[in-house]
Amino acid sequence: MIRDCNLFLRRCRLLGLWSLSLSFNLLAQDAADTGDWNESALVQPDAVLNELVVDPYSFRWLPMSQLSAPQKQQVAPYCHGIYIYPASTAPLAESYEPQNLAEQPIQISADQIEHQGDSGSSMSGNIEIKQGSRSFTADSLAIGSDQRRLELKDHIAISDTEMVLLAKQAVVDLDDNESELTDAKYLLLESKMRGTAQLLQRDAENKVRIKQGSFSSCEPGDESWVFYADRIELNLDSGFGSASSMHLELGGIPVFYAPYIYFPIDDQRHTGFLMPSIGSSSDAGFELVTPYYLNLADNYDMTLTPRLMSERGLLLETEFRYLGERQQGWVDLSWLPGDRGDINPALGLQQYPDRWLVGWHHSHQFGDNWTSQINFNRVSDIDYFRDLDFSGLISGNPNHLDQSIRLGYDSASWSLALQYQDYQTVDQDLTSPYGMRPRLSLVGRDLFQQTPFEFDLTTEYTDFYRDNLLLTGAGRVNGKRLVLTPELRYPFEFSWGYIRPAIKYWYRSYDLIDQTAGFDPEPEVAVPVVSLDAGLAFERHLEVKGDDWLQTLEPRIYFLNAEHESQSTLPNFDSELNRFSYAQLFRDNRFSGSDRIGDTQQLSLAISSQLVNASGQRVLDAGLGRIFYFKDREVRLSGLPSNSDMADHSPVAGYLRYWYSNSLNLSVGAAADRRYLTDADMQLQYRKDHRHLMRIGYRFSRSDDLNERIEQPGFSGIWGVDDRWTLVAHWDYDVAQNRTLDALAGLQYDECCWMTSVYARKWIADGNLSSVAVQSKNAVFVQFQLKGFGGIGDKLDQIVRSNMPNFE
Repeated sequence: MIRDCNLFLRRCRLLGLWSLSLSFNLLAQDAADTGDWNESALVQPDAVLNELVVDPYSFRWLPMSQLSAPQKQQVAPYCHGIYIYPASTAPLAESYEPQNLAEQPIQISADQIEHQGDSGSSMSGNIEIKQGSRSFTADSLAIGSDQRRLELKDHIAISDTEMVLLAKQAVVDLDDNESELTDAKYLLLESKMRGTAQLLQRDAENKVRIKQGSFSSCEPGDESWVFYADRIELNLDSGFGSASSMHLELGGIPVFYAPYIYFPIDDQRHTGFLMPSIGSSSDAGFELVTPYYLNLADNYDMTLTPRLMSERGLLLETEFRYLGERQQGWVDLSWLPGDRGDINPALGLQQYPDRWLVGWHHSHQFGDNWTSQINFNRVSDIDYFRDLDFSGLISGNPNHLDQSIRLGYDSASWSLALQYQDYQTVDQDLTSPYGMRPRLSLVGRDLFQQTPFEFDLTTEYTDFYRDNLLLTGAGRVNGKRLVLTPELRYPFEFSWGYIRPAIKYWYRSYDLIDQTAGFDPEPEVAVPVVSLDAGLAFERHLEVKGDDWLQTLEPRIYFLNAEHESQSTLPNFDSELNRFSYAQLFRDNRFSGSDRIGDTQQLSLAISSQLVNASGQRVLDAGLGRIFYFKDREVRLSGLPSNSDMADHSPVAGYLRYWYSNSLNLSVGAAADRRYLTDADMQLQYRKDHRHLMRIGYRFSRSDDLNERIEQPGFSGIWGVDDRWTLVAHWDYDVAQNRTLDALAGLQYDECCWMTSVYARKWIADGNLSSVAVQSKNAVFVQFQLKGFGGIGDKLDQIVRSNMPNFE
């Protein structure tokens, strides 16, 4: 052992190391044992690390049983531990800011050193070297005559901010930051990808070249999946890797071979093939999907997805995304030439030789107030989604594909919008909605800000059009509509309640074509509407299990008067009867849209209450009310008056929201008359964590004709049976039609570095669920994922997310 540090420094100067601006500090073994090298670079271990016995040729990794509470928070789901890395000199590197790593000072400690004249020097015993953000440890070190070439042997560990290398023999060039290791192991710190190499070379361009190597994201000792390749190249700067003559082993069994693959090694976006997916269905047969991603620039990219279907042919799907400082959007294209599965059984001919889909979604902001949106969707034929499945490329209603463009201006008081909208209806059982060619609207809000009055103004001009070639009667009407709706309010607000009187004037005028014979082609209607909304607020404190809770009681009345004006000759471009609910008690029109203004003289009585716990959280929120009518309602969409139009009161409507805990809550909305439940919507949700979620739902609606009703119970759930197994289920049922709308059941198994699952699904293929004569489909999906690398069967994730949008 060298006892005199000054002697060692003099020998270093004789070797000329001073001219390279290197700082050497030889520490005696007693000093080296102070623990300076046991601090973690990425995870700060607790005292248990000092007790850890580590194989010198293995990565530092701690099992769950030896982790502190903060460290356990960093363990990935389904994993059993974390890597603990040797200390780096990152603080030292930050204190110096040289142009390159070679200019940074070096610190060395060793048990012994031997000077060999002009041929260099050698060290042995617990060698530790630090230079900037990288460090070296070994049992033996030889410094070449050029003082920049290091030859390390036995128990070698080289680490920096990007990777850790272990080897039995290594050569390092300090000037060019190049190294060559034999019988090596490597670990990528960001992706936790690890592997082996018969020969590993790292060059000055931060590329790692491996001969006869492997890689996997599994934890140490776990060989569930491993890729082996003759040659592997990892580009640490670009974040991508490639391998040639590669094969995959699952549990030691070869299952896949590829002459060449290109794969990511971090979370950056990269050009290359994504993991393929495979599946099978009754319509398409066997499916093979091989997506290819193109990282074209920082702000736009493209994904090309060939979808080979044994029963139909090759479908090419393309998604192009772009993002600018003030604009963003995406374009979806799909093309299937010569669909082999689309054969007319009667004629034996193809109905749709070439099938395609186009979707464009764009938004743009001009300055602080002006915006524009484009939404264009179109398919080649009405059976596209029925035959090729709804892939998610189209947003919105798949029965009526939106084709619209909008230019808008918004400020604190005014909103201006110019909109052109049309639709492609792809269900032959449905009538296409009216398009707007165009619509111009101007809305003013609270225009009398300097007075106690509140004044709003809505103006709108719309040209409605749809193809009426196959339509009859009132359905053939097209035309223009002018809407003018001023509203004046004078609210009185008090600490104990409020009084809000209002008057509104509804005016509509039309210029129609193809109007029904005998009806005015230029009708108009004007209806004044008077309303009075008033409420009180009471509070009281309750003692619940020793805590101070607060209960509120809020009675409310709402009077509404709208005179009757005949509207039976008016077209119906966009109006529907609102679904009756608690909120309908306080609306000034029972119709949506602008073509019907409901006549009424009514009084709504309601009461609501909230219960707030000592922490300020709502525990219960409930309300109940009813409308009392003083005359029959004569305005309707069409047809004869219904029972509800002549009733002297509405059904009782109510709602209840109950938060049993942060995990469990219940939401109920319902309406009922004396004998029948007329409307109900119930949701019971439980959410403990991302693996324990459950939703039970029930929807019910009954029309005046008691034989016509909608009754649809539903269930969705994700439930972790244990640490590895997870059940997933979804079910929507139509009681009135005695059929399953959509059902999905599956089982998933997770490990730290892989996952597999199998699902069975049955669903209604047609978009028009109101039709009885619809087709149902059945399919089985299998998914397998190599975590940290890719997976097979991503369509399954899309199906689960679309059926359970509130679940992760």
